Amino acid sequence: MNVGATTATTTDTNAGCTGTAGAPVAPAGVVCVYVSGEANALNLQGLAANGAAGMPCGFKLVWNSAATGDTFVDAVWAYTAP
Repeated sequence: MNVGATTATTTDTNAGCTGTAGAPVAPAGVVCVYVSGEANALNLQGLAANGAAGMPCGFKLVWNSAATGDTFVDAVWAYTAP
């Protein structure tokens, strides 16, 4: 882990996303993102890649930087086709 990095303590907000970063799983038709670590990242959100239209496989992570310099989020994802 990089200096200053902390392990994330939040989980995916979809009740069907019951996996972990080490064993990611997703219910059919849902993209689940599991954060394994971050540095200087606040208000982390997972959003559809094209905004409100909600592509089933595309996503982006956005966050606010808590400090000047390096900021990152390490994550893995899972998707199961419907």
